[in-house]
Amino acid sequence: MAQVHLGRAVRASRERAELSVGDLGKRARLQPRSLSQIEAGTVNTAWGNIRRIATAIPIPLPDLLSLVEQYERAEAFGKAVQQLRSDRGLTRAELAEAAGLSVRSVSSIERGSRPPTSREEAQLRKGLGRIRRATMDAAIVAASPRPTRGPGTTGQ
Repeated sequence: MAQVHLGRAVRASRERAELSVGDLGKRARLQPRSLSQIEAGTVNTAWGNIRRIATAIPIPLPDLLSLVEQYERAEAFGKAVQQLRSDRGLTRAELAEAAGLSVRSVSSIERGSRPPTSREEAQLRKGLGRIRRATMDAAIVAASPRPTRGPGTTGQ
C-alpha cells in the first residue's frame, strides 16, 4: 500500500467526520505532527496506528482500506488517461472538450487526486476515441504501482 494513498484516505475520512488533526490525534492517541505526516504520506506507520485512526474517526478498517484502494486505482487511471491522451496528441483542453468535461476535472483525474465517477470514465473513453474498456484496463494495469506487503514494509 502506497503511503500517500493511505494518507489521502485518512485525510478524506477525517474531513468527512469533521475532525481536526488535533481532535483525531487525541482520539487516536497520536501526536498531531505524526498524524499530519501520515496524511501527507511521508512516513510508514504501523498497523496498530492505522487501526487506532480508523477506530477514532470512526470508520470500519475494511472501509478505510477500500478507500486506499480507490485512491490507488485513481492514480493508475489518471496515469493511463494521461498516457493515452499523450499518445493521441491531445491537450487536456482538447480531451476535456471531446469528453464533455471541464479542463479542471481532466487535470484532477490525471493527477489521481480523486477517483473518477463511472460517468467520467465513460466520457473519457469516448473523448479518447471510443477506446475499448480492455485497452483502458491494460493501460491502468501498466500504470498501477507494484503491491507491497503493508505499512512499514518495502514489499521486497
